[in-house]
Amino acid sequence: MVGALGFGFPIFTGRRLEAGIQEREDSVKMLEAELENLKQSVRQEIFQAVSDMARYQAILPSLQQQVDVSRESLALANARYQSGLGSLLDVLTAETNYAEAQVRRIETMYDYKGAEFRLQCSQGTGSKKL
Repeated sequence: MVGALGFGFPIFTGRRLEAGIQEREDSVKMLEAELENLKQSVRQEIFQAVSDMARYQAILPSLQQQVDVSRESLALANARYQSGLGSLLDVLTAETNYAEAQVRRIETMYDYKGAEFRLQCSQGTGSKKL
């Protein structure tokens, strides 16, 4: 009877060992899949940030032109008002347009810098500036 137990125990341990090995292999596969998901996520973040930066770079020159044009319009409205040819409403409208153009440009610059920061963080270089 003692001999039978000796033979049964290693077989039982072997199957338990095989199950443990299989469990570890499954864990490794899950970790590899998580790693691949993280890599894909980082690639997507980088792609999105670069795409956003390119879009904002394309928009910024036209927004600067809008600021310049609205500044000139404000100067003309002020000159007309000073000479009595325009109303205060014209000046206020020109000031509003100028302020709105500046805000749009500043918001776009802010968005550009945000995309630039997201790109740096995605690449692992953004935290150095914090």
